[in-house]
Amino acid sequence: MRSDGAARKKKPKKVVRVLVYWPAEQWDAMAARWPQFVPEYGDDHDTHRRMVEDMLRRHAEDSGATLGVASLTVDGLVEFAAAREFDAAGSETRAAYAAELGRAGTVTSWPPAQRQKCWCGSGRTYRECCAAI
Repeated sequence: MRSDGAARKKKPKKVVRVLVYWPAEQWDAMAARWPQFVPEYGDDHDTHRRMVEDMLRRHAEDSGATLGVASLTVDGLVEFAAAREFDAAGSETRAAYAAELGRAGTVTSWPPAQRQKCWCGSGRTYRECCAAI
């Protein structure tokens, strides 16, 4: 602590960008409940996973932000929206839910180390899974 009473400089807050991801076990339920989401997220789960990995790589190249992946669940999104009187089908609601998961610390940091489990939840290492896309 400084004895002269001068204010200490605060470190700038780290920018965290959280991307929405629908895990494999949620994909069918999401597509059945909100078929209008499918064109935005991809025709199937593998396409969605590749799209998210591509977006993460682009954001990593274009910004100094710390990146995270928010694994959404249908029930979680519905509950989040209902508690706030939001439309669960709204893109703003999905973004707000992902941001809330980020604030709660329940997102997966990206990129994982090559030998760590992949962010997508496959159980494989990142090197064997999404890093190979």
